[in-house]
Amino acid sequence: MASPLVSETESPYRRFRVSPNDEFIDEEEESDRVFMTMTDRDGSILYERESLPLLNEIVRQNDLKALEQYFTSAPWAVPKAPNGEGELSERTDYFLLAVESGSLDILQRLLTNATRDTVSAQPMRFKTRGFQLLNEAARYGHIEIVQFLLDHQPLYASIQDRDTKGYTAILSATDVYSDRYCYKAKWDEVCLENNEAIINLLLDRGACASDTILPINDIEKTPDTVLTLVVKWAGPELIKRLIDCGADVHAAVTKWTEDVGLRNSFASVSGVNALAISCYHANFKAAETLIDCRGVGVDAASMACSRDSLGGLPLHWVTRNELPDEFERIPKSMLQERVRNITSLIELLLDLDPTAVNTQDRDGFTPLHYATETFGRNSKLYTPIFELLCKRGGDASIRNNKGQTPLHTLFGRWMTKVPVDPAAISVLLAHGAKVTDTVAGNTPLHIAAGNLHFADAVSFLLDHGADPAVKNLSQATALHRAASGGSWMRMAKLHDKYAKGKESNGELLSYLVSPLSNCDFLMGLAIYGPTQEITFQDRHFLLLNLAANCDHIDIVRFLLDNQPLYAGIHERTWSKMTAILPAADAYNITRRNPISSQESFDRKEAVMNLLLDRGACASDWAGPKLIKRLIDGGADVHTKVRQCANHQDQDWWNNHGDVRNVTAIFIACLYGNLGAVKTLLDYRGNGVHIVDMIRSRDSRGRLPLHYATRNRSRFPGSPEDKIQTMKKIIELLLDIDPPAINVQDHQGNTPLHYATKEFGHRGKLCLPIFKFLCDKDADASKRNNKKETPLVALFSWPCSATPWDREAIATLLAHGSEVTDADEDGNTPLHFAVQNLYQVDTVSYLLELGANPVTRSSKFETPLHRAAVGRVPRVENPDRAATEKTVHQEKMLAKLVEFGGDTLMNLPDGEGRSVRQICQEQRKKWKEDEDHSWRVRNGFGRGTGTWLRQLKL
Repeated sequence: MASPLVSETESPYRRFRVSPNDEFIDEEEESDRVFMTMTDRDGSILYERESLPLLNEIVRQNDLKALEQYFTSAPWAVPKAPNGEGELSERTDYFLLAVESGSLDILQRLLTNATRDTVSAQPMRFKTRGFQLLNEAARYGHIEIVQFLLDHQPLYASIQDRDTKGYTAILSATDVYSDRYCYKAKWDEVCLENNEAIINLLLDRGACASDTILPINDIEKTPDTVLTLVVKWAGPELIKRLIDCGADVHAAVTKWTEDVGLRNSFASVSGVNALAISCYHANFKAAETLIDCRGVGVDAASMACSRDSLGGLPLHWVTRNELPDEFERIPKSMLQERVRNITSLIELLLDLDPTAVNTQDRDGFTPLHYATETFGRNSKLYTPIFELLCKRGGDASIRNNKGQTPLHTLFGRWMTKVPVDPAAISVLLAHGAKVTDTVAGNTPLHIAAGNLHFADAVSFLLDHGADPAVKNLSQATALHRAASGGSWMRMAKLHDKYAKGKESNGELLSYLVSPLSNCDFLMGLAIYGPTQEITFQDRHFLLLNLAANCDHIDIVRFLLDNQPLYAGIHERTWSKMTAILPAADAYNITRRNPISSQESFDRKEAVMNLLLDRGACASDWAGPKLIKRLIDGGADVHTKVRQCANHQDQDWWNNHGDVRNVTAIFIACLYGNLGAVKTLLDYRGNGVHIVDMIRSRDSRGRLPLHYATRNRSRFPGSPEDKIQTMKKIIELLLDIDPPAINVQDHQGNTPLHYATKEFGHRGKLCLPIFKFLCDKDADASKRNNKKETPLVALFSWPCSATPWDREAIATLLAHGSEVTDADEDGNTPLHFAVQNLYQVDTVSYLLELGANPVTRSSKFETPLHRAAVGRVPRVENPDRAATEKTVHQEKMLAKLVEFGGDTLMNLPDGEGRSVRQICQEQRKKWKEDEDHSWRVRNGFGRGTGTWLRQLKL
């Protein structure tokens, strides 16, 4: 069962210790209502909110003790048993949540509570709430809950019960990668071995192997059987058992075309058998088993020749097997296994029916059409499949009902980022395809030119006779397609090959401003120049705003010169922005590449000055002259804005929603714009005292000084220059208001906390900041709301490969911090430092200063326990990652043992594990990570079987 074990020392409910009322500083916003409170295991108060997230977490943790306490404090929250068809559904059904979470103890208690007041043991079913307990437990692979429910038939479940989707329990267990359920298990929660064990258990208890999903409306016919679901992922043993128990190998079902890789006008395809589905999911062993178990009197070749309602053979289904959109993240070994499975299936089916290689379905597609359309976007890896089909007689000159040859469909996925393999083109040309073949006038070159990642393929087609001057029925050449794709490098390549010379700028511009081009025509205007009138209708953007945001000053000038024909300086977008706003937003998070070069800043400032010259109504990067001009034009220095926590580089480690009451001086300090800070202070206005500006706070209680110590400067220059600028801003602010040095925000952080937390991992680079703050009387003994001193905060980034600076540590110790400082969880600087196994020298320094390697945290962990699960920020050789990490781990532990004695290795933590045991577990994990690093990083499941055991295709 997947329910987590609840530690006796660590509370999983710490995030509920903050009252909702404390999180809303702004009186304009209403705080979340506190529904009830209860006491955590250490005596802390836990606050429940309107949506009952605390109760949800208790159920997920399978924490029976906490549940009893919760229901004692809030008896109104005890879930009720289903009471019939007319009951109102709750936002969260805790019976269902317990099943989904694998929380057997919680489920048993909820069921006991629900039946306590009943006169007799009436069967309890949850179909009126949209689910059945047994079906959900089977679907999520929680075998202990399935066993419990089967043992309590018919009280809580029945093996033949169907849910609202028409599933019995065995159908739910087989539908691991469901398309019909709104909520399904996450990939890292799927364990196919559990589902297989549950299916066998259900069969042992009398489940029907021939069950079929019942249609839930008049449109559906036969959605799926147990066998058509299980062949997606199961091995031969389970499939054979199902067939022996009555599953029909030849039973046909109906599938939605969009779910099985068909892109046609038909909504569904019927007559789909288990062999076709196993082929579509590249489960070679399943397909082989189905053919072997076809039954008496059935010829194997007839199975390979069986067609669905759209004329598709199993071979068509094999060649439609698809990858997810981000397949480039999939381990190459898994892709190679998939190619082997597909190749084996093609060989198997063509050995049974060689003529199938050129058989066309109702859309005129041959297997080669589907293969090029599906696998063409996968670069070189799948070229062997095209070679195999052509070697077995595949004809690349055959056209489908749209007139496409396989060479056209090879480029059909024009939005992919993966290049087409020129070798694949060569194979098709050698077996009947031609570069001159057209569909509605479109040659393969037309299609390839629309994708900037097909540059090599475009060159290959041109080298083999493709004509870039050919026009389609819309009078567009391949050059037009390249223009709409935004690849000017590819346009130049086509121009060089263009037999008739360059077409007129006017013709190109008329295409660039078409709906296909969107923003790409801006580059066209800049390159080719405006030569004719252009009108724009029904656009979802404003030309002037886009040009200003992209810093195209020539386009901005052209549009302004042609007001109001093409633009208006005061026009606003749907987001109420005039052109000067996107022009000023150099760091907009929507920009693909936020600007950082001096040339870019100069260009953007020139655009803003041009807009101001033309009457635009009045920043964190601009110089004093531009800021003065904006203020003179009416910009308000004291305007307060609201910013998203993930916008404008707000601190990720202190994310509590939007930040309000942010004025321009906060932003100027954050981005290290010294000139802007001085200008804003000088132009603060009459009647505004300069100290009041420095003491203004945002909604989190932070001063401009707090922002200055979290510097995010993107100005050109060396890191040392940026640090010096940051120091000058801090000095300017403290000269005006010296007491600000130790002001704490609502989280208790002083400027020194922010500086150490933000820059402590950067080594000696930021030492001048720490020294300067301390020289200005910063108190390094101050603690924030988490009881962290600046020294503890210094080590809060344990993943850096840069050594912590000894002089920075010494500076903090000299101004109030102690090497024994601990946060609210009892973690000392040594606890944090040892987690970075690179930092043996820093740990040695802390130990020399008196850090105690025996100190335990609230989890009863010593620094050695932390070191045992420490991290290595960077490995030199990924193939030897486990060995490298082990070496670093041994060095760190040896240093700790040197100061604390060898007996520390045997001390248990809160879970009773010694350091030696944890080391063994960690090293085993490192080895597994090394062997399966791709699968672990990308979450492709925990099994090690076939491709279908890792990923739904």
